[in-house]
Amino acid sequence: MNRKTLRILLLLSVVILGGSCSRGFKITGALRNLGTQNVRVVYATENGVSDSWIVTQDDHFEAKGQVDGLTIVAIYNTEQSLIARLAVNNGDNISISGDALEPFSIQVSGSEINEQWYDFIHKNKGVYTADNADMLTTLIETYVKKHPQSVVSTLLLMVDYPDVSNREKTERLLATIDHEAKPASIISAYDALLKMRIKSLGRTRTMFLFDTDGNICPLNTNSASYSIYFFWESDLLLRNDIIKQLRQCAKTNGKRLQIADISLDGDSLGWRARIVNDSAFWKQFWAPSGPVNSTLIHLAIDRTPLFIVSDSIGVQHYRGISVQKACETASQLISHKN
Repeated sequence: MNRKTLRILLLLSVVILGGSCSRGFKITGALRNLGTQNVRVVYATENGVSDSWIVTQDDHFEAKGQVDGLTIVAIYNTEQSLIARLAVNNGDNISISGDALEPFSIQVSGSEINEQWYDFIHKNKGVYTADNADMLTTLIETYVKKHPQSVVSTLLLMVDYPDVSNREKTERLLATIDHEAKPASIISAYDALLKMRIKSLGRTRTMFLFDTDGNICPLNTNSASYSIYFFWESDLLLRNDIIKQLRQCAKTNGKRLQIADISLDGDSLGWRARIVNDSAFWKQFWAPSGPVNSTLIHLAIDRTPLFIVSDSIGVQHYRGISVQKACETASQLISHKN
């Protein structure tokens, strides 16, 4: 899962919807390299989140459902990699085609909103695939200012905008979009996500996660004076370098520092395959359901890698993507305490 995958899962977990409609939607997929497997289809309903698995056959699948206003439907493969995300409403009959291994090249038909959304993605595919946050931020801001009448502007801000956690900036951009182009269901999800983000800056809590022996066990903040929590996924390219820096930090600070790395992979197989040759000597965990795990969701994790440094009562002293800053923060706190 990349940052956008995590964002979508969080949005779906907090979306607030209203109303009902007897007509549903249909999504038909014909994607190379999909083969015969199970794909996961996730979207919000007035009763919560619909999370189901659909069997594909010879690169084809068909998903049907019912929503309560325009919402995001996310489709993942068996390994929990994002295949497509679509803005869907009842009555929609959407077709997607292309290559299941290239989510930013997917072709969409049957929905003008999604066709325009993916047109933006196609034109800026290189920026998306490189995960160039600064460039994507600029591109989306420019699009929003030029297309205030488009629902796509709202979708880009809610789903793709790297700086969405900057509330003042995001709301200033939202204010430039016409009222009719801001579906209430999407906006309410954003409001709920922001509230979650504010809470996420508070204290870390005890997490109940699977350890390498397959047991569910608590990960407590009071196990040491300070803790570094390292959240990651199996597609992380720099994991070996990160482990090397964390290992040095752990040796320097001894028992006063607890380090725990927590996998957000969709299944435990990818996690176990990645850690089998690790040089880590600390506890390693897997979080079922990833960022929407019930004991992690208060942290509002919407990108990886993520490092959180907290003290023994859970107060966060650092939260960010830099392992160097996480190690520096922990070391400084421990040295000042001596």
